[in-house]
Amino acid sequence: MNKRNAASLELARTVTGWWFICDRDYRRDDARFVVAWMHEVDIDDVEVMWTGAVPLPTRYVSADTVLDDLIHFCAGSGSERPIPIPHFPPLVAA
Repeated sequence: MNKRNAASLELARTVTGWWFICDRDYRRDDARFVVAWMHEVDIDDVEVMWTGAVPLPTRYVSADTVLDDLIHFCAGSGSERPIPIPHFPPLVAA
C-alpha cells in the first residue's frame, strides 16, 4: 500500500452496521477511493475488509478504532533509523 495522507481519510456510514473508509485524495470513480469496508458483526466486533495491501488486523472493537489505527499507520514516516539492539559476548562457563 502506498502511504496515504492521514488527513484525507474519512469514515462514512452506508447503512446500519456498514461503514467504509474513503481517501478524499482520489475521485469517487477511482478504485483507490475506498480503503476499507467494515461490517458490525456484534456490538463490540467489527470485521474489516481491506481493499488493498494493508498490514492491519481484520477485527476491531469499533469503526472509529479502525480509522484511528489506519491514521496512525499512515502517519508513520517509515524513515526512522532502527533501534539498535545491544550485543553482549557469550557468558563464560564457570
